[in-house]
Amino acid sequence: MLLLTRREGENIMIGDAIQFQVLSVSEGAVR
Repeated sequence: MLLLTRREGENIMIGDAIQFQVLSVSEGAVR
């Protein structure tokens, strides 16, 4: 298990949230 600083952890969570939103938008556009 990796130990991350608080800022790195937040950046990863933000990056995942952005990626999830992009996937949702692209799926919505396809439909």
